[in-house]
Amino acid sequence: MSACGKKEDEKFLIQPCVVKVETLERKDIVKEISLTGTVRGFNEVKVFAKVSGKLSRKLKHEGDAAAKNEVLAYIDRDEPALDYSKAQIKAPIAGMVTQYNFSEGDTVSPAGAPVLEIADVRKVKVVFYLTQKEILEVRPGQKAVVCADYLPAPQKGYVLKIYPSADPLSRKFKGEVLVNNSKNLFKTNTFAAVKIETQRKNQVLALPRKALYEESGEKFVFIISSASTAEKRIVETGISDGYNIEITSGAQDGESVITEGSYLLKEGTPVIIEKP
Repeated sequence: MSACGKKEDEKFLIQPCVVKVETLERKDIVKEISLTGTVRGFNEVKVFAKVSGKLSRKLKHEGDAAAKNEVLAYIDRDEPALDYSKAQIKAPIAGMVTQYNFSEGDTVSPAGAPVLEIADVRKVKVVFYLTQKEILEVRPGQKAVVCADYLPAPQKGYVLKIYPSADPLSRKFKGEVLVNNSKNLFKTNTFAAVKIETQRKNQVLALPRKALYEESGEKFVFIISSASTAEKRIVETGISDGYNIEITSGAQDGESVITEGSYLLKEGTPVIIEKP
């Protein structure tokens, strides 16, 4: 049912408008920034061959754990006439073999690409990038939640680092969220969604954003008056979580705020509250 006016005895009779309301109450509001990042090992090392030759045998394969200084693979040197023993490729750190760049039989050399990569994945970093506006809100130590399609549940972490210099091409700032991976849930080099908590206010006066209007630089809501009419109220706002917004002045705890049906309202319009 919508508000309308009809002419009767040369006067307009204002018809009531049916509206939905919510009681203005105190809520916890958490402001977050949502980003997409890439999962990386906490410490990643590229392992190069120390001699030239053929990658003859892999002792550890992708996904295998290795201790520091454990032998990962062997290289047959390129001087068959000489009685050389096979060269060893050892793990420079304790971690997991995440990638081989060569197959057995391929030629490797110190000047070439790394033979493999190994990473400490007991903790993982989710690497993301911030705009020049977002970097004003994000700082080390803030709480974060990381989600990925393969994870059984969101994982908690925190902002580890924000790099001070922007990428010269994208003009964005690199950042890292650190997450515990003791259960080995994360897969490196995969995408992950990150939500960073930039601000939190507990038990503040708040209402749904859809109840808030702005005109000529003023923000306002419609309150149900004691006479069951719409009362336009100028308000000031604080932080928002995307659904609710903080009201810092202009309205009181317990007042009924019109959330639907207000697009045809004017000051003093009679209203009927729709029952749930």
